[in-house]
Amino acid sequence: MDAAFDSAAVTRTAAFGLSTSDAVVRFMGLGFGATLVPASATHRPTRCCRPRAGTPAPSARAFLALLFANQV
Repeated sequence: MDAAFDSAAVTRTAAFGLSTSDAVVRFMGLGFGATLVPASATHRPTRCCRPRAGTPAPSARAFLALLFANQV
């Protein structure tokens, strides 16, 4: 991820870091933002994860908009 952001000359700020994919999926499910994780981390076949209820965080909405804008 760092290399991708660096090559795109995009600066990002991380408020905190998580050490396991399970924790990342859990925090995303609680509405803390968007994430990219290996399919194996979701414990089910999926292409996109988002909170089950409520309105996604602004960062998650922006991420999903970018993700789905390039669908074929």
